[in-house]
Amino acid sequence: MNIKDYKEIHIKDTNYGTSKVIIHVKKQRYICPCCSKRETGSLSFVEKRHSISKNVINELNVHFKEIKSFKQIAKELGISLSTIMRYFEKLKISEEKKPTKIIHFDEFKGNADKEKYQLAVYNGERELLTILKDRKATTIKDYLENLEEKPEKVVIDLFMQFRNVIKRTLPQAKIIADKYHYVRQFEWMIRDIRIRLYNQNERYRDLKKYWRLLSKNPLKLSKKQKKRVEKLRSLNKDFSECYGYKESFYELLRVETVKEFKEGFEDLIEKLSNSGIKECIYLSKTYINWKKEILNSFESKIDNGFVEGYNNKIKVIKRVSYGIKKFETLKKLIQLKISSNVDCFFDPTS
Repeated sequence: MNIKDYKEIHIKDTNYGTSKVIIHVKKQRYICPCCSKRETGSLSFVEKRHSISKNVINELNVHFKEIKSFKQIAKELGISLSTIMRYFEKLKISEEKKPTKIIHFDEFKGNADKEKYQLAVYNGERELLTILKDRKATTIKDYLENLEEKPEKVVIDLFMQFRNVIKRTLPQAKIIADKYHYVRQFEWMIRDIRIRLYNQNERYRDLKKYWRLLSKNPLKLSKKQKKRVEKLRSLNKDFSECYGYKESFYELLRVETVKEFKEGFEDLIEKLSNSGIKECIYLSKTYINWKKEILNSFESKIDNGFVEGYNNKIKVIKRVSYGIKKFETLKKLIQLKISSNVDCFFDPTS
């Protein structure tokens, strides 16, 4: 190959402080004396037919893992938004095998690909395993059947569809109800009865005024707060009885043995059923339906606490991005920004 001529190209490199850096290079162009075929020389710091250096691409990789919008990344790096989007589409996340002995399911509102809810799956090591495109039974079933290591414990919220598909697909797995969700049922019972009483008579307006106080853990109230709660309980007999059941439930959560908890929980369900108060009766039916999973939760001491934290981060990702329509884009963003040790690379062929 003989040198034909030189072609000047301009390569975008990483900024030097606040100043843009453009590298001007003259690349050699060769010609074959036999067949007249032409070939352009290559540079080590830039991909072939690219005008952005590898340093910028590596910096892009770092920025994609931060809570930033594409527009903000483009502004900081001095690259067009369309170029940022093109490189994001080329970004591939390497899939590594992760333990799935314990898995956690939790839904979130993603509104991607015309599906309102998506499903995040984590393992016992608090690592994100995957994002499922919807919460349909067929989608969950396909995912569980394709797992190499079959889960022994599955933590879910009180959503019947999750439990049904797990029972059919993994009959040997222990299903655990998330503590936050079954404790919240009592808060909803107190909310429903105070709203019903206030709608019936305005003399119960203090039940509305002090709703935040009534939603607190009754065992962690100050003396002043306890006096106020006693005044509120004196307004109505049914409300006082419901709040008494709530106190008993929170005391029950403090017992040490599973046997004590089981006996106390069964006794509480019976009291709720026989109370004659419709909110209590409804709650007792919920607890009867989920009794086994709640007992599993107390025994195993596993919950979805960390998952709720990740869900808040997902909400921030969506808000910063002003909504994400494509599911694959949403999934990739969540994997990059939640998983701190995720490995990714740019695939120029995609």
